Amino acid sequence: RTHALLLLFHRAAAQQCAVCFAGNAVGLMQPQVRRFAKERMVDALGCAAVDSFFYLTLDNTQQRDDLLPAPNASIEAVHAAAREFNPVSVTMRVRDDSLGSDEDDAHAQLSKAAACYALVEASELAARKRYDWVVRT
Repeated sequence: RTHALLLLFHRAAAQQCAVCFAGNAVGLMQPQVRRFAKERMVDALGCAAVDSFFYLTLDNTQQRDDLLPAPNASIEAVHAAAREFNPVSVTMRVRDDSLGSDEDDAHAQLSKAAACYALVEASELAARKRYDWVVRT
């Protein structure tokens, strides 16, 4: 069963927006995922300025040559992909599955979102400004 969610945003003049990209870095490496995010999330906001923040997990033991350009260059490849969004912040957390983890998927997802929101809040404090909209992918 497939569900679709349509978000409609009113174009608002001079609004400042932030987009939090929180999740696994592998998705960002897919050109179609970046294109979709840019068109449907970033550009669709219609804000005067959109700042992008990334908090991504890279699974160290699951590097796949078909997704990442070269072994040991994965962090650089993710940074290159993120630069398409003119990011304010790119934070990478390298996870080594060989160490084991007691985090379940839901907790991990919420933890990444919270970390990304913390990056947005730190930026607001540093720049002494508030975003009108904060959207998480």
